[in-house]
Amino acid sequence: MKGAVRVRYEGPCSRSALRLRGSSGSSTPGFEDWSPPEPLTVPSTIQPPTAMTYTDPDVVYEPDSDQIWMYVRLVTPIWNVLQVIRSGDGVHWTPPVDIDSAPNHGMISPAVVRREAGDWYLWSVHAGPGGCAVAGSAFLQRRTSTDGVHWSAPDTASIAGHPWHVDVQWIPDRKEWWALYVESCLPTAVRLATSPDGLSWSVLPSPVITAGIIPQFGDVVYRSTFAVEGDSVRFWFSGARWDTVSDSGWVWRAAASIEGTSSLLERLSQPAPVAPRRFVAPRGQWVPYPEAP
Repeated sequence: MKGAVRVRYEGPCSRSALRLRGSSGSSTPGFEDWSPPEPLTVPSTIQPPTAMTYTDPDVVYEPDSDQIWMYVRLVTPIWNVLQVIRSGDGVHWTPPVDIDSAPNHGMISPAVVRREAGDWYLWSVHAGPGGCAVAGSAFLQRRTSTDGVHWSAPDTASIAGHPWHVDVQWIPDRKEWWALYVESCLPTAVRLATSPDGLSWSVLPSPVITAGIIPQFGDVVYRSTFAVEGDSVRFWFSGARWDTVSDSGWVWRAAASIEGTSSLLERLSQPAPVAPRRFVAPRGQWVPYPEAP
């Protein structure tokens, strides 16, 4: 696995400041060329049981075993169960192992970081039994581990707002944590926060992107990820526009961008000129959440 490319699926800004290039199906050229996926060898035990769902995968490379560790959230009728599955090649995977749990919906969007041997961190969002209906009261939690399997009790993080989907990474050159996140089940802004310890977070005033920045993200922006590469930051975003219930409902796309670290932080440090707009359902239409927890 050494040297392999790893992919997670996991305020208004001007187009001159941030160039977004869409996935296939968009009117803009592709940011990178991707080969078709190889057929996966998936044990039958990885398929969720009846009335249960897998959501929110997060991938970590574990160098001691030279394996990919994928953390997934199994949603049962009463529990969120954190599981890990492992692979040496990204194609053949082990059966899942239960490693932690919380009553619904107390472990949304797990984000796992292995900083070094014996130094693991896990962030997740606690929304309680109401799920999407009470996303405005959700809060961020952090756990620690020495092996990526056995986790401490959660500590509540201090961060403005109410994160929903979150991706966290350690930035060695800056000696700080970065969190990229959205709020609510109908999010219209992707935000960036920084922290010295992973518990006390400072949210930059302006969003990274907002809904409407490209037509494909006309109504919501959603779970996203990033990589700091030297003096630049590469982003992968997801988002959607609402069509109609009779014509597929939410139409999803992915897009990517790259921006210099200094210019990014300067842009996000400026006060947002206007608040991100909220999604409003077309009159007379019932619009489901893009993803129920």
